[in-house]
Amino acid sequence: MRYGYGYFEEDHLGNIGDIKIWKRIIGFIRPVWNRVFIAVLLSLIITAAELTLPYLVRWAIDNYIINNSIA
Repeated sequence: MRYGYGYFEEDHLGNIGDIKIWKRIIGFIRPVWNRVFIAVLLSLIITAAELTLPYLVRWAIDNYIINNSIA
């Protein structure tokens, strides 16, 4: 890191599409693939559930609170 920028450049670390890295990651995931699948699925469900609350609040305000206060 002598005469460097103080951080790693992209070409030193490798690319996101580097096939060797993905083969190694899949090798680690293969024994527990069902748990990884469940974890990803649950995180998607939790994200969807967290995004529905603001939508429901907006819908309630637009349809009931504003309409009742104007009338």
